[in-house]
Amino acid sequence: MRNSKKIDHALLKLNNRLEILRVLRESGPMSRNELKEKTGLSWGTITAFIKELMDMRVVVETGKESSRLGRKPVGIDLDTSHAHGQYEARGRLLRENHGHGHQGDGKGGA
Repeated sequence: MRNSKKIDHALLKLNNRLEILRVLRESGPMSRNELKEKTGLSWGTITAFIKELMDMRVVVETGKESSRLGRKPVGIDLDTSHAHGQYEARGRLLRENHGHGHQGDGKGGA
């Protein structure tokens, strides 16, 4: 029984991370608060997973976003600096990176 609880918890964590990544991929950069609203995840879950994803170099902070009142929210976005290619939100290849700083012709592919 104990093993299945560990598996369930690990699966829940994986699904939560994937949901954050899906929202960022589909909607683009946004604040942690916007991620909380769009995913339905708790503030603590968003904070913890964003830190983990930043440590893994999957997401980055994009700087402070404009805000009318109070503290300016910090944007979060996918980190494409280490990707083999850059993709638009729907997954179409925009530019392929070929090691050693050489970049493709930018024509992309479907």
